[in-house]
Amino acid sequence: MEMTYDRLNTDECRGAARVDFLVSLDARLRVVDGHVTVLDEPGFPVVELARSLLIWLGDPSRRD
Repeated sequence: MEMTYDRLNTDECRGAARVDFLVSLDARLRVVDGHVTVLDEPGFPVVELARSLLIWLGDPSRRD
């Protein structure tokens, strides 16, 4: 499985709180499994996803 993103969009990036930036930075997210595209989302909050994945990976009690 491969996850990629491109077309990072900062047009809606406003605010002062961390959450404002987490949800306002979006990009085209693609998830491909072998030769099958599982997800192709043009406006996905990739920074929020990255933060959530870091939290998930940092918790040793979490499983696959």
